[in-house]
Amino acid sequence: MSKIIINEMSYHYTNYYNPIFNNVNLVLDTGWRLGLIGRNGRGKTTFLKLLLGELKPDKGIIMNKLDMVYFPFINMTTYRKTIDVIKENIGFLKSMEDKMETILADNMESRLEEYQSILENYLQIDGFEMESRIKRELNMMHLSEELLERDFDSLSGGEKTKMLIISLFLRKKTYILLDEPTNHLDMDGKRTLSEYLKHKTGFLIVSHDRQFLDIVTDHIMAINKADIALEKGNYSTWKDNRDKTEIFELRTKVRLEKEITSLEKRSVQNRNWAAAAEKEKNPYATHNRGNGSRAAKFMRQAKASELAIEKNIQNKKELLKNYEVVQDLILEQQNSEIITLVSVKI
Repeated sequence: MSKIIINEMSYHYTNYYNPIFNNVNLVLDTGWRLGLIGRNGRGKTTFLKLLLGELKPDKGIIMNKLDMVYFPFINMTTYRKTIDVIKENIGFLKSMEDKMETILADNMESRLEEYQSILENYLQIDGFEMESRIKRELNMMHLSEELLERDFDSLSGGEKTKMLIISLFLRKKTYILLDEPTNHLDMDGKRTLSEYLKHKTGFLIVSHDRQFLDIVTDHIMAINKADIALEKGNYSTWKDNRDKTEIFELRTKVRLEKEITSLEKRSVQNRNWAAAAEKEKNPYATHNRGNGSRAAKFMRQAKASELAIEKNIQNKKELLKNYEVVQDLILEQQNSEIITLVSVKI
């Protein structure tokens, strides 16, 4: 499998001062079943648009040899029959078939070269085997072959979702970005899609459904407050590792905050001492010349100490930059009888 290489990528929206991404370096294997998670507003959609090329990085590069395709997308074909819609979305197969039939019907030698060119493209994407492949994919999605002869617009939302996803996975040399693909699916539809994706490779998926992510992913990429973390495993693996480090991080956060508070108090003391030394240096305060020299030296020491403390404070605040304010992300956890909301920190 090929790699998606992201090197020193930075991006920000012109209306905002803070960058969305800053000097991101990642290597993503396009054979992974990669789950993308992060709080709302953290940059998941922006990341997808950068991969698709809809947005350009402020600096850095994204290198990828595969075509990127995004789901959900609107079916823009003019064909009505479902089998024709699927073929067209795979790679304009139905249009190729219609053109070849027209050329053969015209029986014009002047168009034989055009026919040969279309046929070569048709063969490259396995056009003659595609109907049998479509039927096999339908079986994996628990869909009846009878649906292929129906008008695509007559299908349910869930059936349309499954048909369009099938068309994407039948494309060659394509990396698929699935953004909340379960939105129009019921419980049975989610289970079917999860089993389908579990046997596929080469996609990135965004979902708030924890159980769904557990089944379909083998790597997790988490967009955090200050970085992007990449880890092998599904959502539960990532969450378990996150929980193990969270206690240590919380203790570190509390310690750093106490140290910062202590340093800030010392900084205030130094400012007060410097102010007192400045007053003592004032000629109206005393007629002792030695006092002024001693006070000036003390004031310089106090100011130097304050600068050192301020630098220490900033360094410790920098260590706190990736700690989150504890808020809950609600992920759906569903079974056949009830729907519960599971609150997790990420």
